[in-house]
Amino acid sequence: GNQPQSSGSSFAASLQPTSEPNPIIIFNSNVQNQIQGAAGGGSGGTPTPEQPQQQPESSTPPPPPPAGNTPPTVSGGPAAVAEGGVAVLGPAHLAASDAETTDPALLTYTVTGVVNGLVLLANPGGGFSVVFSFTQADVNAGRLRFAHDGSETTNAGFVVQVRDPGGALSAPKVVALAVAPVNDPPIAQDDSFTIDEHSLLAGSVLADNGNGPDSDVDGGP
Repeated sequence: GNQPQSSGSSFAASLQPTSEPNPIIIFNSNVQNQIQGAAGGGSGGTPTPEQPQQQPESSTPPPPPPAGNTPPTVSGGPAAVAEGGVAVLGPAHLAASDAETTDPALLTYTVTGVVNGLVLLANPGGGFSVVFSFTQADVNAGRLRFAHDGSETTNAGFVVQVRDPGGALSAPKVVALAVAPVNDPPIAQDDSFTIDEHSLLAGSVLADNGNGPDSDVDGGP
């Protein structure tokens, strides 16, 4: 399959870094289990989640929402992405609504964690940026993407919450993506042997013969 090596991914070259740091945050085990359940599959070889690396928080807490301001809600179903691929996430996957807000540009999502990929937003001038915040207007316009990191996993995803203009915050929602595996090509290493003249060579060209053993990341024959 045409997928990136583990040291990077096919979409990395098109990313345009943003002006603020955007560390990838790894789910703790509880959120990882939610994603696996929502995606309808097991771990599929998912690495053990690391402890979350928290994003920098503002020293000034946000003001409480005005009295009578109803918190927004978020709905949407699961999505799918190919191993090492990029999926478009639209209103079928993320749909925020708020009783006091009719402009989707005023409903702002915050991404609090990512598993096995990156959340991207299409730039108006071309290319993509890694983001931890976007609006419902971005989703409606088809600008939101999820890029799988190419790992041998069967699930991916992230968590969002939506804030309305009055400061009311929705409940967290897990956005789960089922990952369709790709049959990656095997890797053959160069072999080196030393034998006596007029002798027969005994051994396996698949073994480590000076440059490491031949391998197949999918574990196939």
